[in-house]
Amino acid sequence: MKRLQKTLSVLALALMLGLATAACAGKSGKSETPDSSPAAETAGQDNAAEEKTAVPDAASAQPEAPENTAAPESEPAGTTFGSVITFGTYEQDNDASNGAEPVEWIVLEDTGDSLLVISRYCLECRPFHDVNEEVTWETSSLRAWLNDVFYYTAFTDEEQAGILLTTLPPYTDGAPETQDKVFILSYAEVDKYWPWPDTDARCARPTAYALAQGCYFFNWEEEKDKFIEHGNEAYEKFDGNTWWWLRKPGRTAKDVDYINWNGESNGYGVIARYNYDGSSYTVRPALWLQK
Repeated sequence: MKRLQKTLSVLALALMLGLATAACAGKSGKSETPDSSPAAETAGQDNAAEEKTAVPDAASAQPEAPENTAAPESEPAGTTFGSVITFGTYEQDNDASNGAEPVEWIVLEDTGDSLLVISRYCLECRPFHDVNEEVTWETSSLRAWLNDVFYYTAFTDEEQAGILLTTLPPYTDGAPETQDKVFILSYAEVDKYWPWPDTDARCARPTAYALAQGCYFFNWEEEKDKFIEHGNEAYEKFDGNTWWWLRKPGRTAKDVDYINWNGESNGYGVIARYNYDGSSYTVRPALWLQK
């Protein structure tokens, strides 16, 4: 009898141990479910994001373009002094087979309603005037060319509508004001936007097209010996710069001022018909654009 009671006690203990083990296994299985706490949700979202962005889809990586909000290609946006915009096209790389290139313009002034801009590069090589005679901006062949050939070549009808007619004061006593769509700067305007001694900012290079027309440019390799001899090694930075016309008369009625390759002007100018051996100075058009 005692042996039976002992056997039953052992069986009962074994049964209790089995039930306890099953309960522990149940609790262990429940802990494998995801933690729903905010910290766990955040960690899960971060991991999911990492998985999604590890190898982005080429299409989804591109921002979706808004509909009907793109500005016309040549329409200038609000800009600050010194900013560069593109407007119009003109031959610049001297390869007519690939068409004209977009013209880059430097912003000189933003009035809020309009922009004063000047071409970043010197676009043409031509005299200020075609005849060796007394001349003013009003009577110059350059003015006629800019407001006719250049104007209709560089700008579409839509772009022309955005170019303002500008009244320019005379430089010569007794000469009338002129009204132009396209013009070149006077020395007073150059000094206003690029005052001395900030003359480096006035420097400009010619396009390949202007070079092919025979424009002058500062060639450091050819000139360096005489400059180095006088301690002007720093002039190497002007290599490739050119001369460009101003709307200012020179020392005589046949002369016109210009900006030199180093950004300065001697005030005396050079003969307006200047075209030595087929070479001449260059043209940096300027204009006011409606914003």
